[in-house]
Amino acid sequence: MDYKAKIICLQDNAHSVQMAAECVAQANKFGIKVEQFNAVNGNDFNIACAKYGITSISKVKKGRLGVLGCFLSHYGLWKECVESNTPYLILEHDGYFIRPLPEDILTKFKHVCKLDQYDPYSGAYNNAVEQSMKEDIVVGPYHNIHAKGKRTLKYVGNYFRGAWSYIIKPEAAQKLLDFVAEHGYVVAADQQIGSKLLELSSTNVPVARLHPFYSIGININSESLTQHLGAKSEQKK
Repeated sequence: MDYKAKIICLQDNAHSVQMAAECVAQANKFGIKVEQFNAVNGNDFNIACAKYGITSISKVKKGRLGVLGCFLSHYGLWKECVESNTPYLILEHDGYFIRPLPEDILTKFKHVCKLDQYDPYSGAYNNAVEQSMKEDIVVGPYHNIHAKGKRTLKYVGNYFRGAWSYIIKPEAAQKLLDFVAEHGYVVAADQQIGSKLLELSSTNVPVARLHPFYSIGININSESLTQHLGAKSEQKK
Protein backbone atom coordinates (compact mmCIF):
# COMPACT_ATOMS: atom_id res chain seq x y z
CA MET A 1 0.00 0.00 0.00
CA ASP A 2 1.30 3.42 -0.92
CA TYR A 3 0.18 5.97 1.66
CA LYS A 4 1.57 8.28 4.32
CA ALA A 5 0.46 8.01 7.95
CA LYS A 6 0.40 11.06 10.24
CA ILE A 7 -0.77 11.58 13.81
CA ILE A 8 -1.90 15.02 15.00
CA CYS A 9 -0.19 15.91 18.26
CA LEU A 10 0.17 19.11 20.25
CA GLN A 11 3.90 18.96 20.85
CA ASP A 12 3.99 21.43 23.74
CA ASN A 13 1.45 19.39 25.72
CA ALA A 14 2.89 16.43 27.64
CA HIS A 15 -0.40 14.52 27.77
CA SER A 16 -0.93 14.81 24.01
CA VAL A 17 2.68 13.80 23.33
CA GLN A 18 2.38 10.74 25.59
CA MET A 19 -0.85 9.58 23.98
CA ALA A 20 0.50 10.07 20.48
CA ALA A 21 3.69 8.17 21.33
CA GLU A 22 1.68 5.21 22.61
CA CYS A 23 -0.50 5.23 19.49
CA VAL A 24 2.55 5.41 17.21
CA ALA A 25 4.14 2.47 19.03
CA GLN A 26 0.92 0.50 18.71
CA ALA A 27 0.70 1.20 14.97
CA ASN A 28 4.30 0.05 14.57
CA LYS A 29 3.26 -3.36 15.89
CA PHE A 30 1.13 -3.75 12.78
CA GLY A 31 3.80 -2.48 10.41
CA ILE A 32 2.28 1.00 10.13
CA LYS A 33 4.90 3.75 10.28
CA VAL A 34 3.36 6.93 11.62
CA GLU A 35 4.91 10.42 11.67
CA GLN A 36 3.89 13.13 14.10
CA PHE A 37 2.25 16.32 12.82
CA ASN A 38 2.30 19.32 15.15
CA ALA A 39 -1.25 20.42 15.80
CA VAL A 40 -2.52 23.98 15.48
CA ASN A 41 -3.46 25.45 18.84
CA GLY A 42 -6.84 27.13 18.52
CA ASN A 43 -5.44 30.23 20.20
CA ASP A 44 -3.10 30.65 17.24
CA PHE A 45 -5.78 30.31 14.57
CA ASN A 46 -4.97 33.70 13.01
CA ILE A 47 -1.42 32.57 12.28
CA ALA A 48 -2.58 29.28 10.77
CA CYS A 49 -5.32 30.93 8.71
CA ALA A 50 -2.81 33.39 7.28
CA LYS A 51 -0.45 30.53 6.46
CA TYR A 52 -3.17 28.57 4.68
CA GLY A 53 -4.90 31.55 3.07
CA ILE A 54 -8.20 31.02 4.89
CA THR A 55 -9.93 34.39 4.97
CA SER A 56 -13.37 33.54 6.36
CA ILE A 57 -14.05 32.03 9.78
CA SER A 58 -17.56 31.36 11.04
CA LYS A 59 -18.28 32.63 14.53
CA VAL A 60 -16.47 30.48 17.08
CA LYS A 61 -18.43 29.95 20.27
CA LYS A 62 -16.86 30.47 23.66
CA GLY A 63 -14.68 27.50 24.62
CA ARG A 64 -14.66 26.12 21.06
CA LEU A 65 -11.28 27.35 19.86
CA GLY A 66 -10.04 23.79 20.21
CA VAL A 67 -12.49 22.67 17.51
CA LEU A 68 -11.08 25.32 15.18
CA GLY A 69 -7.51 24.29 16.01
CA CYS A 70 -8.38 20.68 15.31
CA PHE A 71 -9.97 21.62 11.98
CA LEU A 72 -6.89 23.60 10.95
CA SER A 73 -4.67 20.65 11.87
CA HIS A 74 -6.66 18.34 9.61
CA TYR A 75 -6.68 21.04 6.94
CA GLY A 76 -2.89 21.14 6.99
CA LEU A 77 -2.77 17.41 6.38
CA TRP A 78 -5.33 17.64 3.58
CA LYS A 79 -2.99 20.13 1.91
CA GLU A 80 -0.06 17.74 2.32
CA CYS A 81 -2.16 14.93 0.86
CA VAL A 82 -2.89 16.98 -2.26
CA GLU A 83 0.62 18.36 -2.64
CA SER A 84 2.20 14.90 -2.37
CA ASN A 85 -0.55 13.28 -4.47
CA THR A 86 -0.55 10.43 -1.95
CA PRO A 87 -3.36 9.00 0.20
CA TYR A 88 -3.02 10.02 3.85
CA LEU A 89 -3.87 7.92 6.88
CA ILE A 90 -4.71 10.51 9.51
CA LEU A 91 -4.88 9.87 13.24
CA GLU A 92 -5.68 12.21 16.07
CA HIS A 93 -3.48 11.66 19.11
CA ASP A 94 -5.81 9.02 20.54
CA GLY A 95 -6.19 6.92 17.37
CA TYR A 96 -5.06 3.45 18.50
CA PHE A 97 -4.64 0.55 16.05
CA ILE A 98 -5.98 -2.81 17.18
CA ARG A 99 -5.51 -4.83 13.98
CA PRO A 100 -3.62 -4.53 10.69
CA LEU A 101 -4.96 -2.66 7.70
CA PRO A 102 -6.18 -4.87 4.86
CA GLU A 103 -3.51 -4.91 2.16
CA ASP A 104 -6.01 -3.88 -0.52
CA ILE A 105 -7.87 -1.24 1.47
CA LEU A 106 -6.96 1.59 -0.93
CA THR A 107 -8.74 -0.24 -3.74
CA LYS A 108 -11.94 -0.56 -1.73
CA PHE A 109 -13.05 3.08 -1.51
CA LYS A 110 -13.13 6.22 -3.62
CA HIS A 111 -12.64 9.22 -1.31
CA VAL A 112 -12.54 8.56 2.45
CA CYS A 113 -12.50 5.45 4.59
CA LYS A 114 -13.16 5.81 8.30
CA LEU A 115 -11.38 3.16 10.35
CA ASP A 116 -13.84 3.15 13.26
CA GLN A 117 -17.51 3.79 12.64
CA TYR A 118 -18.59 2.88 16.19
CA ASP A 119 -19.95 5.71 18.33
CA PRO A 120 -17.45 6.25 21.19
CA TYR A 121 -20.04 8.22 23.16
CA SER A 122 -22.10 5.10 23.60
CA GLY A 123 -21.66 3.23 26.87
CA ALA A 124 -21.39 0.05 24.82
CA TYR A 125 -18.35 1.24 22.84
CA ASN A 126 -15.62 -0.73 24.59
CA ASN A 127 -17.61 -3.96 24.66
CA ALA A 128 -18.56 -3.53 20.99
CA VAL A 129 -14.92 -3.01 20.02
CA GLU A 130 -13.92 -6.16 21.91
CA GLN A 131 -16.62 -8.21 20.22
CA SER A 132 -15.64 -6.83 16.80
CA MET A 133 -12.29 -8.62 16.99
CA LYS A 134 -14.14 -11.83 16.09
CA GLU A 135 -15.26 -10.38 12.74
CA ASP A 136 -13.46 -10.01 9.43
CA ILE A 137 -12.81 -6.50 8.09
CA VAL A 138 -15.06 -5.38 5.25
CA VAL A 139 -15.00 -1.93 3.62
CA GLY A 140 -18.38 -0.59 2.56
CA PRO A 141 -20.31 2.64 1.95
CA TYR A 142 -21.85 4.90 4.57
CA HIS A 143 -25.58 5.40 4.75
CA ASN A 144 -27.95 7.65 6.70
CA ILE A 145 -26.97 10.94 5.05
CA HIS A 146 -29.24 13.84 5.95
CA ALA A 147 -29.42 17.62 5.84
CA LYS A 148 -29.15 19.61 9.05
CA GLY A 149 -30.67 23.04 9.39
CA LYS A 150 -29.82 25.71 6.85
CA ARG A 151 -26.07 25.15 6.79
CA THR A 152 -24.19 24.75 3.54
CA LEU A 153 -23.08 21.21 4.27
CA LYS A 154 -25.14 18.07 4.59
CA TYR A 155 -23.96 15.64 7.22
CA VAL A 156 -23.59 11.95 7.68
CA GLY A 157 -25.66 10.69 10.58
CA ASN A 158 -24.35 9.45 13.90
CA TYR A 159 -21.83 7.06 12.33
CA PHE A 160 -19.24 9.68 11.32
CA ARG A 161 -18.63 11.11 14.76
CA GLY A 162 -15.03 12.09 15.31
CA ALA A 163 -12.04 12.03 12.98
CA TRP A 164 -9.52 10.11 15.05
CA SER A 165 -8.74 7.57 12.32
CA TYR A 166 -9.41 7.71 8.58
CA ILE A 167 -7.74 7.45 5.19
CA ILE A 168 -8.29 10.19 2.64
CA LYS A 169 -7.29 10.26 -1.02
CA PRO A 170 -5.93 13.37 -2.81
CA GLU A 171 -9.09 13.88 -4.90
CA ALA A 172 -11.18 14.01 -1.74
CA ALA A 173 -8.73 16.27 0.09
CA GLN A 174 -8.86 18.68 -2.87
CA LYS A 175 -12.65 18.84 -2.64
CA LEU A 176 -12.37 19.82 1.04
CA LEU A 177 -9.75 22.46 0.27
CA ASP A 178 -11.89 23.86 -2.54
CA PHE A 179 -14.88 24.13 -0.23
CA VAL A 180 -12.87 26.06 2.34
CA ALA A 181 -11.45 28.32 -0.37
CA GLU A 182 -15.01 29.25 -1.34
CA HIS A 183 -16.80 29.26 2.03
CA GLY A 184 -14.08 29.53 4.68
CA TYR A 185 -14.27 27.64 7.96
CA VAL A 186 -17.87 26.55 8.55
CA VAL A 187 -17.91 23.36 10.62
CA ALA A 188 -15.66 20.97 12.55
CA ALA A 189 -13.31 18.67 10.65
CA ASP A 190 -15.36 15.50 11.13
CA GLN A 191 -18.55 17.26 9.99
CA GLN A 192 -16.89 18.57 6.86
CA ILE A 193 -15.40 15.16 6.04
CA GLY A 194 -18.81 13.60 6.66
CA SER A 195 -20.58 15.79 4.13
CA LYS A 196 -22.09 15.18 0.73
CA LEU A 197 -18.93 16.63 -0.77
CA LEU A 198 -17.37 13.18 -0.57
CA GLU A 199 -18.16 9.54 -1.16
CA LEU A 200 -17.80 8.02 2.29
CA SER A 201 -16.77 4.52 3.23
CA SER A 202 -15.79 2.78 6.43
CA THR A 203 -14.59 -0.49 7.81
CA ASN A 204 -17.45 -2.50 9.27
CA VAL A 205 -15.50 -3.00 12.50
CA PRO A 206 -12.84 -0.81 14.16
CA VAL A 207 -9.30 -1.08 12.83
CA ALA A 208 -8.12 1.87 14.92
CA ARG A 209 -10.22 2.66 17.97
CA LEU A 210 -9.97 5.43 20.54
CA HIS A 211 -7.06 4.74 22.88
CA PRO A 212 -8.47 2.22 25.41
CA PHE A 213 -7.06 4.04 28.42
CA TYR A 214 -8.32 7.45 27.37
CA SER A 215 -11.69 6.73 25.80
CA ILE A 216 -14.89 7.78 27.50
CA GLY A 217 -15.95 5.30 30.17
CA ILE A 218 -12.37 4.20 30.86
CA ASN A 219 -10.67 7.36 32.09
CA ILE A 220 -13.01 10.19 33.00
CA ASN A 221 -10.03 12.53 33.36
CA SER A 222 -9.00 12.05 29.73
CA GLU A 223 -9.05 14.98 27.33
CA SER A 224 -9.76 14.98 23.61
CA LEU A 225 -7.52 16.61 21.06
CA THR A 226 -9.94 19.52 20.74
CA GLN A 227 -9.80 20.13 24.50
CA HIS A 228 -6.01 20.31 24.38
CA LEU A 229 -6.05 22.63 21.38
CA GLY A 230 -8.23 25.14 23.20
CA ALA A 231 -6.66 24.75 26.63
CA LYS A 232 -4.59 27.93 26.67
CA SER A 233 -7.58 30.13 25.94
CA GLU A 234 -9.49 28.59 28.83
CA GLN A 235 -6.57 29.11 31.19
CA LYS A 236 -6.51 32.82 30.34
CA LYS A 237 -10.14 33.33 31.31
